[in-house]
Amino acid sequence: MYAPFGSGFATFGSGSSVKNYSPLYDVLEYYRIYGFTRENPQFLNDSYIAMFIAQFGYIGMACFVGIVLLFLLMISKRSGNLQAFVLVLFLYAVTSLFTELYLTTSLGIVTFFLMGTVLGNEEKKPDI
Repeated sequence: MYAPFGSGFATFGSGSSVKNYSPLYDVLEYYRIYGFTRENPQFLNDSYIAMFIAQFGYIGMACFVGIVLLFLLMISKRSGNLQAFVLVLFLYAVTSLFTELYLTTSLGIVTFFLMGTVLGNEEKKPDI
């Protein structure tokens, strides 16, 4: 409906779109469906991928794929025992994009904090 740019920030599938009941839900006539009304919005949250595509369109999705590829490059350049740990964390985060709102929860924030700590901790070479 709003391709390729999307409907805009906080308009579909996110907690903000539920809290403020996005005007897009009125356009789509979600108020007629049980669980999608203002009084009973229990089914309005969606998976992260659906939320992201609806809000930011295909152009935003292309940028997101670029960010994922940058993370994979950073992980592949890392050597040692922690590389497997970070890769597993990252693959779980990417897999959960299709099933839940993992990235926007406190657990997702902790996951990326751990990944950033491990990836940003470079060993210093001794000065000669």
